[in-house]
Amino acid sequence: MDKETKDTKDEWFTPEGITSPVFVPDEQGTTVFDEDLGFPGVCGQPCFSVEESYEVWSPDNPGNPLPEPGNNTYVYTLTHDGGSGPFVPAVLDFTMKVDSDFVTDAGSLSGSGVEPSEVSISELFDVVTWKFENDLLDPGETTQELFVHSPLDPGNVDATMTGQASLTAYSETVGPLTVPEPATSLLMLIAIVTVAALRRVA
Repeated sequence: MDKETKDTKDEWFTPEGITSPVFVPDEQGTTVFDEDLGFPGVCGQPCFSVEESYEVWSPDNPGNPLPEPGNNTYVYTLTHDGGSGPFVPAVLDFTMKVDSDFVTDAGSLSGSGVEPSEVSISELFDVVTWKFENDLLDPGETTQELFVHSPLDPGNVDATMTGQASLTAYSETVGPLTVPEPATSLLMLIAIVTVAALRRVA
């Protein structure tokens, strides 16, 4: 896994003499997913490569793009960096392993980029999946910002990119993993109860 974690302290800038805060994530970095088998006669290894940028925003961070009480906001942006050979597969879906009992919501933020055709939370397999079946993620393209809400704190989780011709790329990324410290356990309990109530209504 090629992962870079950057400094997350607040930065400041001064446009036209006015000092304003620039809020940054509590954690951020990048992960590269390289297909590692190739397809003889079609494309070499890697048949495709995707750079994933991730951000983790705490619920009390004023820069959180989609705040949810008691939940961290995990944001992911995928960029298809191309591949080797005359055929470069498009990406069909992005799947991340996470305990579904601790996922309160998942989706994408409106804005520029390829919009997922479907977002699902599987209680059976404990994964969140963003599918790009209607509008494929082709070489050179970038997705909208994808998000997960969870009370869990960040850690390394397994993730998969699936491309055309059933080609796949595996890596770890930063996602919801660890139970928060006792001081925040009440907020986590509230979030879990909320998820259970919403599922009963649905």
